Amino acid sequence: FTPSVTSCRFMTPWYDHYRPKSSVPGQWRTPVLEVPYYAASCFSFTLLGLLVGFYREELTTKLPCLLPWTWMTVLLILQGFASFMADVYSLAKPSWWHLVDALQASFLVGIYTEVMIFGLSHGTLRGSLQLLCASTGYMGAVMAFVRSRASRKGADASPQRYAFWHSLWHFIFPASSCGVVLLSVHVPGDAPSGRSPIAYIAFVLACILVGLLWAVYNSFVSRGHGKENS
Repeated sequence: FTPSVTSCRFMTPWYDHYRPKSSVPGQWRTPVLEVPYYAASCFSFTLLGLLVGFYREELTTKLPCLLPWTWMTVLLILQGFASFMADVYSLAKPSWWHLVDALQASFLVGIYTEVMIFGLSHGTLRGSLQLLCASTGYMGAVMAFVRSRASRKGADASPQRYAFWHSLWHFIFPASSCGVVLLSVHVPGDAPSGRSPIAYIAFVLACILVGLLWAVYNSFVSRGHGKENS
């Protein structure tokens, strides 16, 4: 008796069957991990978390956030480890760590967006410097993410190029956030007071949008793997 594909699917535990796929080709695992800075780049978020933790009391009044900065410290430190587990330990392998990393990253991008819109001192010198740093980081991170995805396809596909751009994706958001934190603490100026309901709505919508984009992307990746294996 030879089990059919359908029967095998029902025999597979749900946590294995629905385990998120990696979008990186299996044969790329070794060359990507051989790039010396790739694994270390995951912990850029952890370094940011340590900086936020050091200045958490000053940030409470100088850079308002929806969450207490103590909570943000813990989340950022954990994001470094989640990123490592997804992009290094589980690189080119199906793993639930990909989902954990994506959900936590979506949440942090939502916080980043909310702070950039409602937490900066807009209309002041400090606010202008904060916005320049934050928006440059935002655009740079998005560009790095897109380039890392593009480096897996076509004639220019390269594991080394993927490692470079994905490392930049890991690094740029934390680096620009460090800049915003230091500007908030050391450049004189008043911070916005209070939080309007619009801030909460913007945060929730940003998280939902990033999560949906990741879900759609992962769905296309899963279909692509299915066609390759059929």
